[in-house]
Amino acid sequence: MGRLRRKRVHSNDKSIHRAYRTANRKKDIDQVWTDMQPGNKEKLENRAPDPDLPGLGQFYCLPCDRHFVDEEARKRHLKSQPHKRRMKTLKEEPYMGPEKRVDNGKPAAMDAEALPTE
Repeated sequence: MGRLRRKRVHSNDKSIHRAYRTANRKKDIDQVWTDMQPGNKEKLENRAPDPDLPGLGQFYCLPCDRHFVDEEARKRHLKSQPHKRRMKTLKEEPYMGPEKRVDNGKPAAMDAEALPTE
């Protein structure tokens, strides 16, 4: 009887784990928040059919960034706890990082409302 050889599995290979982690990555909260703004929302909800996506990309949950096979699966998802948690975090505006500054210390992109009136 011969020696039992060790199984060749990738249990400790960090590059394999990292690849799986990044392949299934969803959008961050700040990216979803910008997608949910009025101008962007219509573009994402009214897309042309894409054969590479589940359900041809027609059944999409914008807050969770997920595609579904049919409307029934999407409706089940809308009642689920992960969707409700995501909606709760999206109720408030996320932190987008510090504003970009120019040489004189003023923000680079200022709104007309933010400009001082003299």
